[in-house]
Amino acid sequence: NADLLPSKVVPDQEIVGYVNYQMDGDGFIRRMHPVGWPYSENRTLSYSIDGLAVKKAFPEIKLPPIFEFRFIQFAGPNGVYQVIPFHLLFNTKSWEPDRPPLFGGKIFKDKIILVGPRANFMHDDHLTPFGTGVPYKMFGPDIHANAIATLLSGRVLREIGRINGLLIIGLLGLAFAFLIRLAKSPLGKLVPAFA
Repeated sequence: NADLLPSKVVPDQEIVGYVNYQMDGDGFIRRMHPVGWPYSENRTLSYSIDGLAVKKAFPEIKLPPIFEFRFIQFAGPNGVYQVIPFHLLFNTKSWEPDRPPLFGGKIFKDKIILVGPRANFMHDDHLTPFGTGVPYKMFGPDIHANAIATLLSGRVLREIGRINGLLIIGLLGLAFAFLIRLAKSPLGKLVPAFA
């Protein structure tokens, strides 16, 4: 927002990304918009924090066109990506070269680092296809980690569309009906059901 980030504070720098995700109709987060909308007169684009992190750390990776969404390819539930408790950053013993988990800071080399809450009382947990508990909830930083991994992978999941989905279901139904008709015996009619 140009009002929040006057040009004197951020001269031609892309340093702030938005962190919110749009939920689907059922309240689940499944997609991201890495490149948002123009927010100033000079047509500077706004980016999601995920898109901006990838753009800054790996400029050779091509981000999707403006407004185009991407499905987040979730790698699994909370904790798939390594989590380091924040308080360890202030413990001088944690920074010793051979001491886990920081190993003198080597663990941060060539990585995108996310800092965020991982506690239910912080209310930064959201419904996702993968998560912990029922309903499936995932912490905000884990959603961002999965979104960044999706952008880095370069793989794109696409919806097949309603017509294609109905066509596939219809063809599978016809194939199943055809296999049942081909079967001569009652036992042969059960075989396609288990194939």
